[in-house]
Amino acid sequence: MRFVARWHFAIGTQLAVSCLYEHPQLGWSRVRLEGIVVWSESIDEPDLTKRAFDTTVLFLELPEELKQSLREFSFLLEAAA
Repeated sequence: MRFVARWHFAIGTQLAVSCLYEHPQLGWSRVRLEGIVVWSESIDEPDLTKRAFDTTVLFLELPEELKQSLREFSFLLEAAA
């Protein structure tokens, strides 16, 4: 996951992130993911008045309920390419 944050995270920091995803039959669900920061660099962001950091978090393990939705999403991306 890549996002812009106002905070700098040290490489290797473990973060807990809450996300929403859409299950094909059950609709929207919230899931909590834990990942490791693999990138966090200062960037110039003209719309932000404070310092910003381009941050990437790697998720090594995903909840079972999210894996199937990700597979289906990846198939949609392949079909669109």
